[in-house]
Amino acid sequence: MSRIETEDPVIDRDPRLTWQILLIVPVVVGALTGLVVGLVVRLIEDYLLETVVLGLPGLWFAVPAMAVFVLTRIALLKVAGTNKPGTAELYPHYYHHPDQHYPTRQTPGRILSGATTVGLGGSQGLESQSVLIGSTIGILLRRLFRGRLDYLARPEGRNLLLVCGASAGIATVFSSPILGALYGLEMPFRNRLDARRLIPAVLAAGASFGAASLTKNARSLMTYVPHEIGTKEIIGVLIVGVLCGAGARGFVWIMEHTRSYKDGSRPYLRAALAGVALSLLAMSAWLITGSAITAGPGYVASDWALPSSGVTPAIGLLLAALVIRAISVLLCVAAGGGGGVFTSMAVNGILLGTLVAAVLGLENPTLLALAGACAFLGAGYRLPLATAGLLAEVAGAAAPIALGLVAIGIAMVFMGSTSASSTQTDARSV
Repeated sequence: MSRIETEDPVIDRDPRLTWQILLIVPVVVGALTGLVVGLVVRLIEDYLLETVVLGLPGLWFAVPAMAVFVLTRIALLKVAGTNKPGTAELYPHYYHHPDQHYPTRQTPGRILSGATTVGLGGSQGLESQSVLIGSTIGILLRRLFRGRLDYLARPEGRNLLLVCGASAGIATVFSSPILGALYGLEMPFRNRLDARRLIPAVLAAGASFGAASLTKNARSLMTYVPHEIGTKEIIGVLIVGVLCGAGARGFVWIMEHTRSYKDGSRPYLRAALAGVALSLLAMSAWLITGSAITAGPGYVASDWALPSSGVTPAIGLLLAALVIRAISVLLCVAAGGGGGVFTSMAVNGILLGTLVAAVLGLENPTLLALAGACAFLGAGYRLPLATAGLLAEVAGAAAPIALGLVAIGIAMVFMGSTSASSTQTDARSV
C-alpha cells in the first residue's frame, strides 16, 4: 500500500513557494488543461469514434481498425519524432528525471497517435494524451513565468507543475476529480505518495473538471444502483478482489512480455498484420455480443455489460466479452497503439465483477462491477488511494465503499510488487 512521503518537506519550508504558486498556478494549469482535454476528447472520442466510426452500418465499423497501428506508427515516428518511451510513461519518467528536457515538441504527434488509435477503434483510451496535455501546459507556463516566480525554475517547481498537469488531465478524461488529484500524487511511485503537493493537485483537478464541463459532458464508466447488500455480495466482493489482483498481475505480465512486438523486423508489416487481427477481434465481438465492445477505452463494453434497462448478459457472453476485450487491449499494447490502458483496466474489472455477480445469481451486479473496476485498476497501476477516491465518488454510501476498499486491498496483495508502469519507482522525489 502507499506510504506517505514526508521527508524534506520543501513546500512547507521554502520561502519562495508563495501563495501564487500554491493557488493561482494550479488553477490556471487545471483550467487550461480541462479546456484543451475536453475539446480533444469531444473531437476524437465523441465525434470521430462514436459518430463516424461506430456510426457505420453493421460490421463496417471494424474496417478502420485495420489502419490503426500503421497510422499510429507514422504519427509517432514522422510527426512526434519518436515512439519511446510510451506516452503513458512520460509523466512518471520526467517526474523522476528533473534534469532532462521535457519533450514538448512531441506533444502534437503523440496527440495525433491517440487520434489514430482511439478514433479508429483501437481498444485504448486518451488518458495518456490527457496527462501529456496537462504536463505540456505546465511546462510551457514554467518557461513563461520562471523569471518572475523563482520557485518554478527549480526542479521542485517543475515537478509541481507536472503533478498539477497530470492530475488535471486524468480528472477530465475520467470525469473524476478525486481520482485525478490522487493519480498525480501516486502515479510516479509504486509504494509511496507525494503528499507535499496534495493541495495543488486538488486545485488543479477541480479546476480542470470544472473547465471541461464547458466543452464536454461528464461521463462515468458505470452507475452504481443502491440496493440492500446481502451475504452473497459480500462473498462476491472477496472473490472479485482475488480475481482482479490475479488478473491484473497476469495482464501486466503479458504486457511486459509482448510490448516489444512492434520493434521487431519489418515493423510496418507487423503493424498491418496487427491491424487485421484487431479488426477480426472487433468483428468477432460484434457477432457474439451484438455490440462494438472492443472499440475505444471501454464505455461501449461497460454499457453493454451494465445496461440501464433490461437484463445483464448471460454468463457465457460475459466471459467471451472479457476474453476478447482483454486480448484486444493487449494486442494494442504489443502493436504500438498510441492510447493508454488506464480505462481499459477498469473495464476489465467491470466485466469480471459482472461475471462473478452473474455466477452468484445476483440481480444487481453494480456493486461487484464497481469493486472490480477499482480493484483491477488500483492493482494494475498501484493506485489504491486514487481508485478508492473513484469508488467513493461513484458509490456515495458507506457500505459499498467499505466493501470496495476491501476488494482493492485484496487485489493489491495479490498483485505483489509489479505494475503496468515500467517507470514507477520508490526513489525519493524532489
